[in-house]
Amino acid sequence: MPNIYLDIETFGGEKPTKEDLFKGLKPAAACKTDKSRAENIEKQKKAIEDDLENCIDKAWRKQALDFFKAQIICIGYKVDGNKTYSIAGDDEKRIMKTLDRACARARSKGVIKWFSFNGSKFDLAIIGLRAMKYNCKHVLATLPKTERDKNNFDLMSRFTPTVWGSMYSLANICKFLGIEVKTGDITGATVHDHYLEGNIDGIAAYCREDVIVLPKLATKMGFSEVNLDDLKLNVPKT
Repeated sequence: MPNIYLDIETFGGEKPTKEDLFKGLKPAAACKTDKSRAENIEKQKKAIEDDLENCIDKAWRKQALDFFKAQIICIGYKVDGNKTYSIAGDDEKRIMKTLDRACARARSKGVIKWFSFNGSKFDLAIIGLRAMKYNCKHVLATLPKTERDKNNFDLMSRFTPTVWGSMYSLANICKFLGIEVKTGDITGATVHDHYLEGNIDGIAAYCREDVIVLPKLATKMGFSEVNLDDLKLNVPKT
């Protein structure tokens, strides 16, 4: 059965306007009357106008995490032990269609097992929506349908304890386990800036490096030595 190791990078899509920020305002919970709610909204609008450029920038960056407003600007993937690819640019449909062709080739060899890091909460969900939008039938046919899908191997879930706020980055986990990770001047927090600067190649290389370490991490966890079904990550039922 083929394994696909996957990572994506997203951008905040269209730049929000002052009016967009105003639309999202809600009165503070402490405001109990119509007058106090209206006054609170006006106070928030004033705060935005006083620091408009910074507020718009923060909102724009935050949109990269919004399933519907975000734009996929890079998908990195590796099928089994083959070459690691990263497709980047401003044409989201082209990026998705490239992944769809890779899925078509992989699924001809068996049921695809998807490996990711926080894919259940983000990468796979974003990709699933875009696969519907662009009619990527091979992605849709093979993508895990739920977090507990037997073909969903979100490696992050093994390293996320139940302690509130305890979440660890892929880089920190790899460092602890002695897995070499190439670092550069791009991080998840600076992808936005590099995209605006036109550094598409840099973003592609950054995404590709994350994919390269996924099979190494999976091997550390024992996935290459026993049946994958026996090591299925346990996701608590909600």
